Amino acid sequence: MNKLEKLLGSLAIVFGAGSAVACHDKDEAPQVEVCPDSETTPVNPGEYFTVGRSPNANSVRFVSASQVAPDTYSLILQGAQGTVNAVVNGSNGFKTDFASFGDVFKVAFSPSENTLTVDKNGDALIENKNTLEKLVSHCENVKVLPGQGFVLDYGFGKEAGIFAEYDSTKAVFNIPGVVTAEAALYLRPDGALGGELVRQGVTYEFALNKDGSISIDRTGNGLEGFVSQGLPDKANGKAVTLPQGGVDTSVVGSEGYDSKVIYVSENDEIAKLQINGEVTPDLKAGDSYVLADGGLLKIVEVVSANACNSESRVNFHIQK
Repeated sequence: MNKLEKLLGSLAIVFGAGSAVACHDKDEAPQVEVCPDSETTPVNPGEYFTVGRSPNANSVRFVSASQVAPDTYSLILQGAQGTVNAVVNGSNGFKTDFASFGDVFKVAFSPSENTLTVDKNGDALIENKNTLEKLVSHCENVKVLPGQGFVLDYGFGKEAGIFAEYDSTKAVFNIPGVVTAEAALYLRPDGALGGELVRQGVTYEFALNKDGSISIDRTGNGLEGFVSQGLPDKANGKAVTLPQGGVDTSVVGSEGYDSKVIYVSENDEIAKLQINGEVTPDLKAGDSYVLADGGLLKIVEVVSANACNSESRVNFHIQK
C-alpha cells in the first residue's frame, strides 16, 4: 500500500501561476473532519480538503485520477512538499494511507464516481465544522480571533492559516508546515490598527478589532465598508491551545502567564483553567474572564473528548 506520510507531515498547498479571481463558494474547498460514524462526503478532482483540526490541520488538493492499468488508478495529490502519485487498485480496495501529526488517514477512490473520500482510519468522512471553514477571498471580510484558523483563497489555490497573536506593532500568522509570517501594524484611515499579510504574491488587508480579532480579506475589497470599533482593549494578545491537564508558559506584552487546563467537561464543552495560580470559573466558548492582574482571558473553543476527538482541549487567548 502506497503511504503518503512524507507528503502531509504538515502541509499547505503548492501553487502555480495566478490569474484573476472571482468570488468562491465555500463548497469549492470542502473541509474534512476526522470522525467515525458519520456520512461520507465526496471530494472531486480540483477540490481541496483539510484533515485534522486547527492548529494541526493540513490542506490537500485532489488534482486528478487516471487509469494506468486494468483495475488500477493513479491519484495525484498536491501539497507543499510537491506532487505525489498514489497508486490504488481493486486488490487494496482502491485505498491508500497517509499520516499527519500522528493520526492515520485513509484515502478511498471511487472509479465509478471519480471522487475521493477521506477520513481517519477509513471510518467516515464529514464536512469540517471547525474554525478552518472560514474562506478568505476578495468577496467580504472574515472575522478571525487569535487561535482561529482560516483558508486563504489565492484564486489559483488555497492555503490554511492561523491568526496566532498580536502586539502594538505587529500581527503574527502561522501557516502550518510552512512559515510564521509577521505583518507590521499601522493606523488605518478608518481609525483601526491594520496591516497587510502577503502570501504567494497576493495581499490580504486586515484591521484589528476592539476585541482582539481581525477582519481580513483579499486586497481590502471586503474592508471598504469596515467600520472601526476602536483600538483593542489590550495592546497585546496571544492564542494558546492546550489539552486537558496541559500547561503553557507565555509572555503577553511584558507579562508572563503560566496556564493550565484543570478539566474539560465530558459532554457540555465547559472548561476550567488556572492562570498564574488563579482558578477561573467554568467557561465555555465565547466567554471572557478578567484576571487579577487586569489581563483578559477569552475562550475561543472548548472541545470535549468523544468519538470524533481523541482528546479534550481548550483554545483561548489572553490580552494584556
